[in-house]
Amino acid sequence: MGKKMKPFDELSFSDNYMFTTVLEDKRNLNIAKGIVELALGKKVKDIRIAGVEKHVQARYGGKITRFDVLLEGEDSYIDVEMQVRKLLNFPLRSRMYHSQMDAKYVKAGDYQNMKKSIVIFICLEDYFGMRLPRYTFASMCLECSELILEDKRFTIFLNPDSDTEDSQLYFFLMFLKKRIAKDAFTKTIEKAVATVKKDESARLDYMNLDEYLDALVDEEKAKSLKEGIEAGKAQGLEEGKAQGLEEGKAQGLQEGKAQGMQQSKIEIAKKMLSKGMSLDLVVEMTGLSEEEIKTL
Repeated sequence: MGKKMKPFDELSFSDNYMFTTVLEDKRNLNIAKGIVELALGKKVKDIRIAGVEKHVQARYGGKITRFDVLLEGEDSYIDVEMQVRKLLNFPLRSRMYHSQMDAKYVKAGDYQNMKKSIVIFICLEDYFGMRLPRYTFASMCLECSELILEDKRFTIFLNPDSDTEDSQLYFFLMFLKKRIAKDAFTKTIEKAVATVKKDESARLDYMNLDEYLDALVDEEKAKSLKEGIEAGKAQGLEEGKAQGLEEGKAQGLQEGKAQGMQQSKIEIAKKMLSKGMSLDLVVEMTGLSEEEIKTL
């Protein structure tokens, strides 16, 4: 099966559970605001957590999206996503997040009052390989790059594997990469992380999540393994008629175990996805590839 969840005391700000726990706390709104300002490269006015509902489904069915941290500014809706791995199809993932925010907040026909849609990916690796600290994308004309389509949609990637003259952005990116706080802002984040680790309710919540995943894995593993072994025995016995009963049993049992383990991973992934767990966590806990999970 997949890897064991990291011990609670070893969590850092870049771990999904800690990242969302810190930024969903209204007491840490200054941290969320600071991250948005670093991503945009400018100051922002009022900003707030956009409610507790982060699971969004398209109006007519389809994929359910889980946002890491969803914020609302004076003139924008902002989704902040922590990405610890270089994933495939980043551009298409950003399109999905934008579309789901529009589905959630835009009223039919009310285009004049649409706010900006901003998706911020905080990466630990350089997806584009150009060593820029910040990659900002907006819709533009291919024939004239200076002509921007004012659709109010922006996608930003922060990259710690870079150099920047912006000291605050540099310290934040280095904090993500090396976990060393060197300025007031990163020390504020470090303090917030320490506060969460002292919170017994947060520790219990994390432990319950870990235990739930363990129980889910054990239950599905046992069930699927048993079914796989039975199927393997039947197949092995059938093949054993030609190759020998004992040889057939052994081969059937081996194939049944493999089939059972794979089916176990698939069932666990389905249950985790149905509960709104992130794709990163499903990949980590099941050992399935991102492409295999997307086919479920």
